Order: sequence, then C-alpha cells, then structure tokens
Amino acid sequence: ERLRLHWMLGFYSWQMDLPNNRQNDAVLYGLGVDYKNKSWFVQCALRGYYGYIGDGLIIVANPEQPIVFKDRPMVIKSEFGKSFGMASISAAYQHALNDFYYNSLSFSFSYKL
Repeated sequence: ERLRLHWMLGFYSWQMDLPNNRQNDAVLYGLGVDYKNKSWFVQCALRGYYGYIGDGLIIVANPEQPIVFKDRPMVIKSEFGKSFGMASISAAYQHALNDFYYNSLSFSFSYKL
C-alpha cells in the first residue's frame, strides 16, 4: 500500500494575439493525493491557474462588444481504477469549480510497454 501527496507550482504563459492583450501569464498550481494498493488505485487532485488579466472585459474584435474574460479556472479530478499486471482500467470525473465551463467523465484502458 502507498499513499502519496503531490503538489506543483509554476509559471504558465501563452499567446492570445488580441489587440490589447498579446500575451497572458499565470501562476499554475495543483495539489493532490494518490492511494494505491496491490491492484486498486484512487487519485484526487485540485488544479488550476491564476492569470493576470483577471475577471475583466477584453476586446476580441469589436470595441463595441467586449467579452468577459475569466482568468482563474480551477478543477477537481477524481479517478478510480484497477490494475491487472501490465494493464489497468479506470474511470475519472473532472468537475469545474471556477471559470471553467465543462465537467467530464472518462474511461480508460492502459497497457505498460
């Protein structure tokens, strides 16, 4: 059996190519816990970024119709699975907490080479 805590902190930067905002920068973060025994595993993590543009209006193409740009997305993801030697199956659910508009459910099959 194994319990593992993990975290990350970093810098995230990307091009937006907008007239008044060519680039966006953010502090990237994550915190999680994994539990694994001989054949079962559970993972849960909170992650997101904190961008500098914030919850403001930005101009995309038309100054008369600015859009609200929310720059603080955060999600929590939980995964549960079972290992079979070199293979594993799992199901995961990701829930949007802030400024991210999609929840997702996924199923996977993995094989270690």
